[in-house]
Amino acid sequence: MKYSVFTLCVLLIELCFVSCSRKTKSTISADVIEFDSFAIEANKTSYPTEISVMGVLGLSIYEDILVAFSMNPAALLSIVDLDTKNTLLEKGTRGRGPGEFLTFTTNKQFLMQNDHICLWAFDNSTMESVLIDISESIEKQTIVVVESWQLGVEYRQSAGKLVLPSGERFVKFPVTYDDPRDNRYFYPRYVYFSSDDREIREMAFFKRGSFSISASDPVNRELMFEGLLRIKPDGSKAIDAFYYGDHLNFLDIMNNRGFSMRYSKGMSVDDLATTSLSYQLEHYVDVYMDAAVTDDYVLALYSGKQGVLEGDIAPYIKSSIRIFNWEGNPLALVHVDRELKSIAYDQRTKRVYALDYEENIFYYEIDDVL
Repeated sequence: MKYSVFTLCVLLIELCFVSCSRKTKSTISADVIEFDSFAIEANKTSYPTEISVMGVLGLSIYEDILVAFSMNPAALLSIVDLDTKNTLLEKGTRGRGPGEFLTFTTNKQFLMQNDHICLWAFDNSTMESVLIDISESIEKQTIVVVESWQLGVEYRQSAGKLVLPSGERFVKFPVTYDDPRDNRYFYPRYVYFSSDDREIREMAFFKRGSFSISASDPVNRELMFEGLLRIKPDGSKAIDAFYYGDHLNFLDIMNNRGFSMRYSKGMSVDDLATTSLSYQLEHYVDVYMDAAVTDDYVLALYSGKQGVLEGDIAPYIKSSIRIFNWEGNPLALVHVDRELKSIAYDQRTKRVYALDYEENIFYYEIDDVL
């Protein structure tokens, strides 16, 4: 969940722990590659669509269908034909029965199984992961689950889950504490699990060890490594796009290694852990809000919105889309004409479909960029 009272919390915690003297700098141990520009920079104007989804929270695209998930308790999942704009399915009630969810989230991980389009989804309230057969769900006009597993205690504190082609699960864990009396906290972890939930290995991405509240107050500790996971369609790589630090991590999940692309003018996790309150008030902005990936490109939705104190209203700011290839090269920066919440990419038409904060769905033509 995003925090609109970020700076107030920072102020309160800094006042509480200003007397603590222990300092430990938080550092990503993988290669951090700084960049300061993109090969192409363009401005784009939105075009309206005929697509409307009540309570829509996010968008994703597979081939010619758009999949939207929402907070509408009568239709958590909506599927739209992008060519005809016809709604193919509106299903998924809130509950604990078959095809029901208490909370519905997805990392936009599609796959083909028995020539059917399927999508992994998660119900974090019931700790269940399900594979939804999109093709059969459209045919039967009900949500069809073809595979599921009840997440064990190993996943309880997880911040993101992917299912690899091998059947292994790739899981990100946020920062956890060792001993609250000592105020020491461990860095997040990328961990591989077998299909029966046995831990196999860990990706050595973040620096080992721990850091203390004195270096990173509890609010920053919870936030500075938060992000979203997206897997490359061929299942070989993934990204972890940070919400609060200007890092886009590229993870080679088949070869167990990675690197981090950081915009030189953005706030790093080191900044979040060690800089003063006045610096953070001046420089902090929300970073990556969403991402869409193909086998060739990573399209990351950049916010740039400032954090505000309780009772204040953040100024309206237009979003942008940062486009990279899987080698991390910054290919294009696309400035758009409104503040966006979610994006999805149609490879056939080279259109970016986008959702704003008033639940409007638009598209942008980027055929001259990619």
